[in-house]
Amino acid sequence: MKLLYLPLLLLPLAGYSQSTKLEISLAQQVLPAAGSAFHFDKLVDARPDRTSIGSVHRGLDNHLVPATLGGSLETELTPMLRQALPAGPATRPLVVRIYTLAVHETITAMSETGSAEVEMDFLEATGPDTYRLLLSVSELVEGKGLDVTNKHPDNIRRALQQGLQRLAAAAPPASAPTLTWAQVLAGEEGALPRFPVQTQPLQRGIYRSFEEFRQNAPTLTAGPFELQRKTRKGAQWAGTEEVEAWYLHLSDDQPRRLVRGAWGLSDGQNAYIFFQGRYLPLQAADKYYSFTGHRQPDGSNVLAGAMLGGLAGAAIAGSIGTNQPQLYELRLASGRIATSLQPVGADGFAAADTAAIYLYRRADAGPAAPLRVLVDGKEAGQLGPGQYLAFSWRDKRRDMAICVQGEQEKCHTFMPLFGTTTFLACAPGSSTTAPTVQPVAAKEGLFQLKHIKAREKRPAN
Repeated sequence: MKLLYLPLLLLPLAGYSQSTKLEISLAQQVLPAAGSAFHFDKLVDARPDRTSIGSVHRGLDNHLVPATLGGSLETELTPMLRQALPAGPATRPLVVRIYTLAVHETITAMSETGSAEVEMDFLEATGPDTYRLLLSVSELVEGKGLDVTNKHPDNIRRALQQGLQRLAAAAPPASAPTLTWAQVLAGEEGALPRFPVQTQPLQRGIYRSFEEFRQNAPTLTAGPFELQRKTRKGAQWAGTEEVEAWYLHLSDDQPRRLVRGAWGLSDGQNAYIFFQGRYLPLQAADKYYSFTGHRQPDGSNVLAGAMLGGLAGAAIAGSIGTNQPQLYELRLASGRIATSLQPVGADGFAAADTAAIYLYRRADAGPAAPLRVLVDGKEAGQLGPGQYLAFSWRDKRRDMAICVQGEQEKCHTFMPLFGTTTFLACAPGSSTTAPTVQPVAAKEGLFQLKHIKAREKRPAN
């Protein structure tokens, strides 16, 4: 059958990622009472992207997959916030507004590090439709271990706890923005302010720390320096560069020396971060900077090296297969470096701002009548036995609703993963049972769609 456009964009089948996702539940986490003058009233999800909360490593090969919460942000956080901010005789209602909740993992031949990051606002109602911004915080919690993935729920709890402790210790603001509820929901006047590096011309110099970069205040203590730009070799690095930095005119017998021990540097036009032993150019975005570094070592190579040559072998193996580009994000609120799920130059992979969804129906023995399919209440096509429909989704703040109508109706509401593909299997039901719509593993979905396409190409008898 023909694939479908309608109000949604059709995407090609070939080349999509077959990754799965990891759901992180916070149901077992307990927040101690924060000793605050406030009690929890409402939670506002102001995240610009609700599709995932970061990426984690899974399997023996440590492949990267998206991480999501087991339920909605409200479902996962509300019980914890009520524990930490119970109502009392003199407490005042508090609105908690979340801008970022994210997890991240870094794996090397020698260690694993897991982190959780939370950006949030605390607001107090001052009238029927007015709210005062009390405090904005950004918290980063890190931990090392053999399996850091299992520690993410506790890391998230610790990050929330740190933010609540700051609220309990904070003095009332002398002046603060006052917002309407509509402005609160829209995320206005919140989270962290823009930093000087975002609002001022870049100052030339060497950054000794992330904070110097954020404040656009490099310190230069060892004399003038120059940059030597090096074009990266290999087709996969086309259009990218790295630089070497040299101190100049130190003495007659040492006219120059490599700049070492720096967080990064700026030539007054561009900023560079020192990462993986190289200075790499930073590209400004909204709340973060991005840069292209080397992909982290394949876990199977690290494991093989460790088995062959102990820790030294693991260190050597850690460099195997890393001459491939990987997009990274530098979060300005916390200084955290996050791995982007979208590989650089992955031909045919779904765009980072687009989710691909395939809904298919096997050539089952159920009723032959086609099923009516609706997306967000609008008819999107008919689905007969051995057919499929393909859609895309670009709204990272709103769930997608797919409804299938036979003699009864079944709806499936979900947030698709962006930069990858979601496969949904549909069964027709009967006069007494509704159709079913079930997510399936990428491997199974891809197999079924290839089978359907092969049947379409067969000549009719």
